[in-house]
Amino acid sequence: MPKTETLELPIAGMDCGECAQTVQRAIARLPGVQSVQVYLASEKAVIQLDPARVQLQALHAVVEGAGYRVPAPTPAAAAPAPQLHNLARRISTLLGFVFGMVLFVIVVGEWFGLLRKLTELVPFGPGWQLWLCVAGPSSARWCAPPSGARSSRIP
Repeated sequence: MPKTETLELPIAGMDCGECAQTVQRAIARLPGVQSVQVYLASEKAVIQLDPARVQLQALHAVVEGAGYRVPAPTPAAAAPAPQLHNLARRISTLLGFVFGMVLFVIVVGEWFGLLRKLTELVPFGPGWQLWLCVAGPSSARWCAPPSGARSSRIP
């Protein structure tokens, strides 16, 4: 029994199912090819072959003879370093924990009436002034009526 090998061959230029069948028939004619499946969506052919009887150059020649091309293999993108991946995971976990704790304090504070006490300590007037200082004059222009308007109602 001859040794079989499975090979994935990328194929470019296929537009329809007929193109895939043309490539499949062309590759299947080679001696030593046992089975061929051509996938149009992923633009590749999965070939079971006898490596002693079929050379890679012959496969390339058959595909190119059918009117399609085999793209040159591109080097795989370098995977991010494991240390950077772990650092990113730690940072996202820490941010999630901090956000969760802030949300927890807000919810529990509402249960125990802490938010009501906080709004009594910082009444609307000083809170509005603080917001105006932080947000700046651009927010005041946004809240103001348009220039030349006789009233604050915007028509």
